[in-house]
Amino acid sequence: MLSDDLMTTIQRLPLNEKVALLDVLMRTINEDVRHASSEATTSPDAEHVRKMLGREGQPPPFEELQGILATGSPVPAGYDWKDDYTDYLTQKYA
Repeated sequence: MLSDDLMTTIQRLPLNEKVALLDVLMRTINEDVRHASSEATTSPDAEHVRKMLGREGQPPPFEELQGILATGSPVPAGYDWKDDYTDYLTQKYA
């Protein structure tokens, strides 16, 4: 977990430095995901993942998955997703 000092420093950065930091983070995450995905293709679950994503071969690059869970508005602070998910599963399998 990031320290409070680091988070405060990041929040105080000028916009151009935040964008540069974001770019570095995205490239680093993308490299990590590609490395992990190349290892994951040998796992027994790889075929299941490919079927779920509707793709053959390698899983999609990280850039294609960005924002997949994004919402149009921020999630409320006290939101409990477990209740919604329980309702969803109850309706689906009822």
